[in-house]
Amino acid sequence: MKLKSNIKQQTLLFFHSLTWKLLCVTVCLFFLFAGIVTRVWTQRMTSQASETASRDLYSIMQVSNNNFGTALKDINSVTALISSNMSFGLNSRIFNYLMNENEDDQLLLQYRRDAEDYIFSLCNFKSYLNGLAVSDLNGNTLSYGIFMNGKDLQAQPWFQELIQSDRDLLFVPPHYYDPAGGYPGDLVFSIARKIQHQGQVIGIVTADIKCSLLEDMFNVQNVNGYSMLILDPDTESVIFPLEEEKQILTAQELNLLTTSPHRKDGYFTTELGGRDCLVIEQNASITDWTVIGFVPYENILEDFMTTRAVVFRIALVCAVVFIITVTLFISIITRKLTRLSTAVSKIDSDQLELNITIQTKDEVGQLYRQITYMIGRIRELIEDIRKRENEKRNLEIKALQAQINPHFLYNTLNTIKFLATVQGAQNIQSVTQALSDMLHVNLSPRKYVTVAEETAYLKHYLEIQEYRFNGKFTSYFAVDDALNDYLIPKLLLQPLVENALLHGIAPVTRPGYLQIRIFQDKDLLYIRIKDNGKGLTQEEQNTLSHALDSDSSHIGIANIRSRLELMFGSRQSFTINSKPDLYTIVELSFPLFTAESAGDFT
Repeated sequence: MKLKSNIKQQTLLFFHSLTWKLLCVTVCLFFLFAGIVTRVWTQRMTSQASETASRDLYSIMQVSNNNFGTALKDINSVTALISSNMSFGLNSRIFNYLMNENEDDQLLLQYRRDAEDYIFSLCNFKSYLNGLAVSDLNGNTLSYGIFMNGKDLQAQPWFQELIQSDRDLLFVPPHYYDPAGGYPGDLVFSIARKIQHQGQVIGIVTADIKCSLLEDMFNVQNVNGYSMLILDPDTESVIFPLEEEKQILTAQELNLLTTSPHRKDGYFTTELGGRDCLVIEQNASITDWTVIGFVPYENILEDFMTTRAVVFRIALVCAVVFIITVTLFISIITRKLTRLSTAVSKIDSDQLELNITIQTKDEVGQLYRQITYMIGRIRELIEDIRKRENEKRNLEIKALQAQINPHFLYNTLNTIKFLATVQGAQNIQSVTQALSDMLHVNLSPRKYVTVAEETAYLKHYLEIQEYRFNGKFTSYFAVDDALNDYLIPKLLLQPLVENALLHGIAPVTRPGYLQIRIFQDKDLLYIRIKDNGKGLTQEEQNTLSHALDSDSSHIGIANIRSRLELMFGSRQSFTINSKPDLYTIVELSFPLFTAESAGDFT
């Protein structure tokens, strides 16, 4: 249990340590940088892969379209040749057959043989041509290859459409003339042209082209996932591929593709089969059909995704190596700081020193020197506090010694007072009463008395001194009544008043006066004691201002100064201002405080 507790404690300390924080920050910055670089790299590679794929797809479509146009152009040229200049050259054979309905059978047969030979010579070696027919408006037909008869041809829906329209050329989408199999052959698409003479339509030339041409030219599904389809822009129907098993788009996807608002740009992205695809459009050669090529982005990015997976694995390995390296590096950097932290944690009141030494000039070394200096200052302050406490105790002892057994004296004075009353000696009774009241304050265990109590104490003291000096001085008190309840250190002012009488007023022959003023300025209590006695020279003032407790001739002044400094520190003041043979002013100040706040100054 103890082992588990130590491990838990060490773990908690680690997670709160500077090493852990630096490691977290460094790793976060690493992954942030890696993430940004990966994102930018992915976007650039995706963009480049898309551009490359679009160029490749466009090139493939262009090649397929050109090959389709080349193969179709040859057959289209045959239909164009047959439908033009019918009464001239070799075309006249077809013209004679179409226009001479009243000739005898032998002559028509000759016309037919000549026309068919001509058509055969034109159509021979056309590998994708399934059949070609020249038909008049009565159903008579000259044909090459597998073709339907004239009556069935006239029954086709596009036949009358071509005859009645202004168009000379029509491309018929892939179809079977007889789905039931009446006319064998492959699925074909057709080129149909009008045959005109003197502005009148006299027939139609129709070429059936095997749909294998479309398959051979536009089937690219095995090339990097590319796919192509051909649409009839008029009906938005699929021209290629037609077989259901080869359909690569559903009706909904086809509708989405054909209605895309970006189709006019010829290059756009849309979702097909649940995958984002790159789509390109071109117009098919010769025909008015639209060729659409597309490729899924997952195929475009397949190589990139493979490369990215490899890069991610490499990045993961680098991250592990980076974390280990950073951890070791941070541990080396923070090792001295950890030692310093451990040493500082062992400092207490009994051990005010560091048990390590760091000589480096870096931040840790500077911190070590600052802490060492701080510890030295703490030792000095503690020593100073101890010295002050000793001084304070010595002052209290001296104050007790000064009482000269006050209990015995207090009882003796009560006896003298009783005898003075019996003998009728009023002055002895007054002095005894005043001294008794003074001893009552001295016997009190309190450290502080109110301003009113201290003022009464001084008045009792001066009453006694008036008998001693036989009316040589007059005393005046100016005390603000609002200050009566504030506290003052006990027996603080009596030594000052005594010095004023003994060393100021007593040596001179003129009548003396003593003024005691207590007033407030902001949050400070001021006490000013002034006499018109002998006064002090500047040298004597300097001596009093620096008097020590050990100096028996100025023990009262030194005691007051020490008590004020110990109790109030820098918030007190004690000044002496004097002119020889004129006056002496002693002024002291300290913060105003009551019984509730007296604990702040003990």
